[in-house]
Amino acid sequence: MPAFRMPAANGGAFRPRVKFNAKAGRVYRIDRVQQADGRVSHEVEITDQFAFYLALESFADGWWHRETFRELLAPLGGTLPPRPDERDANNKPLWIYQVSCTMKLAAAAGGDLRVFSSGAQCVLESLDKLYSECTADPKGSGDEMRRWVPAVRMLRTEPIKGENGVNYAPVFELVKWVERPADMPYEAAGASAPAPTATPVASHVPTNGRTTATPAPASAPATRPNPFDEGAETDASTDDDLPF
Repeated sequence: MPAFRMPAANGGAFRPRVKFNAKAGRVYRIDRVQQADGRVSHEVEITDQFAFYLALESFADGWWHRETFRELLAPLGGTLPPRPDERDANNKPLWIYQVSCTMKLAAAAGGDLRVFSSGAQCVLESLDKLYSECTADPKGSGDEMRRWVPAVRMLRTEPIKGENGVNYAPVFELVKWVERPADMPYEAAGASAPAPTATPVASHVPTNGRTTATPAPASAPATRPNPFDEGAETDASTDDDLPF
C-alpha cells in the first residue's frame, strides 16, 4: 500500500531546497545568492551528482501555494490540513498537493541539509517506493531511525508518458545504511500553522509536473562512482566493497 496520500505551511521563508524538474528530468540545488538589489534564487544543476542521506522522520505532506510558496504540511500519516480554496485568474487551484522531506546531499552535490518536495505524480511514486523500501527495514523504523539513515542515489530517470506529455521519473537506489551524520539531527516533522483563510476542499486534485523547462531526455549514468563521503560511519554488516 502506498505510504503517500497521492491523488487518482509554513510561511514563505526560504529553506535551502533541491528541485527535481519532472518535465526535463534534471535536478537542481536552489541556492540563495546575495545581489546588490537583494537576495535571489540561483539554480545549480546536480543531476549527475544527486545522492543523499535521507531523514525518514522528516516526511510530511499537505499543500503548497504555487505563487507565494507557502506550505501547509502535516507529518506523514497524520491528519491532512484543510486545503485553502484559493484560485488564480484562470480559476485553477493555487494550493497543490505535495510531499516534503529533508535530506543531506552527498559531498559532490553540495554536502548540506536540503528540503526536497514535489507534487509531480511520477516523482511521488518514485519517492513513495523509496520510502516504503526504507521503512520496511528495521533500521528505518522505531528508535533505530534515530541512529541510522539510508544512503541513496539517483541512478537514472525514466520517461513516463501521460495525458499532458512526457515527464521523467527518478529511479532511486538504496545503497546502504549509515550512522546518522552529526550535522543531521533527528527532527520529526511538525505540522504547519493553519492558513488564516483555509477553506476545506472535498478531495485532492491530481497534479502533474509544473516546471517550464524545455523537455529533454535526461539520465544520470547507472554506474557512476559512489558519491558518498568516505569518512561516514557505516554498518559493519554491509558490503565492504562500497567505498564509503
